[in-house]
Amino acid sequence: MPIHFFPHYNNYNQTPKEVFNESHKELVEKGYKWLKATSNSCFVVAVLIVTIAFATSTTVPGGIKEDSGRPILEC
Repeated sequence: MPIHFFPHYNNYNQTPKEVFNESHKELVEKGYKWLKATSNSCFVVAVLIVTIAFATSTTVPGGIKEDSGRPILEC
């Protein structure tokens, strides 16, 4: 088998992945907080877009006649 299929260890018996994870814990925490704040912002924008889309889809063009309640259907 090729040599790159076998895991390599350093003097402390750690793989490169373990060394990377241990040395970047602070970066992972910052990334988690950033992702959470960004997803909250995107959620707010999505709610605003859905609200506007719903309002425009239920509005009759031209309005409604007050005496009969029928739509005018004119622009």
